Parts: sequence; C-alpha cells; structure tokens
Amino acid sequence: MPTHLKNRKLQRQIFAYESIKELGNLADKKKYKNYCENIALMVYTNSLVSAAAYLKSKDSVSKKLYDHIKIWLQKEEIDLIPSDKDLLSHLMSSQMNSAKLLHCTKEVMILANHLKEMAKALIISK
Repeated sequence: MPTHLKNRKLQRQIFAYESIKELGNLADKKKYKNYCENIALMVYTNSLVSAAAYLKSKDSVSKKLYDHIKIWLQKEEIDLIPSDKDLLSHLMSSQMNSAKLLHCTKEVMILANHLKEMAKALIISK
C-alpha cells in the first residue's frame, strides 16, 4: 500500500478518535454510536445528500456527526468542501459535479467505517 494511503488511513483514524473523545455525556455518546453504526448504510442506500440532510435535521447529536463529516471533507489535505460552505448546501450546489460527489461519497463511507469502529471501541454500552 502506498505511503500516502497509509497516512490518510491513519489521519482518518486519529480524526475519528478525536471526534468521539470530544463528545459530552454518556447518553450523547450512545446516540452518536448508533448514528455511526448506521450512517454508511444510509449513504449507500439513500445517497450522501439524503444522509447529510437527515443528520442535519435530527437532534444535536446527529448534527455533531454532520459537523464531523463536514470538518473532515474541509480538511486541507482532503479539500472536497470549501471551508466557508455548509456541507449540504455545497453538495447541492452547481459546483458539485458527479465526479466530486462520488469522491465525497467514497470519502464519507471510509470515514464512517472508522467512526463506527472507534465508537464501538470507545463507547461502552451498559
């Protein structure tokens, strides 16, 4: 595996770890874990745009996951969403062609897997 891909994988893992560590109380962490377990399937089944709209419209915990996805896609080394744009509005904009949308979708699917694994490891359901 090329070095830049290994580095990207490590960057995703670190980002997922830090995203989960910043969450507040246990109830919010459990809700976040549930969203993480379902987001990849949501994206696969309904599209990234629909999944983003769902996360943005629900509660504060789903909005946190929405924000984490947006922050990841805005990272300088990823640079799929401009830092001054909202995720959903950019996905719906005329600047988003099918190739960029596919790239965003793939990146979110990979990140979702890392978030799910970190959530399983760090959030203990009792």
